[in-house]
Amino acid sequence: MSGIQYVTKDTLEQMKIDLQRMKAVDRPAASRAIAEAREKAT
Repeated sequence: MSGIQYVTKDTLEQMKIDLQRMKAVDRPAASRAIAEAREKAT
């Protein structure tokens, strides 16, 4: 993806909220799931 992408202020705020949720909730959950799968594989 190249170039500039213009977004509204509301969209930017929603994107920031989504990013924080991904960092705080989704990524740790994925890490736990991967760790659990590794334990079961061994």
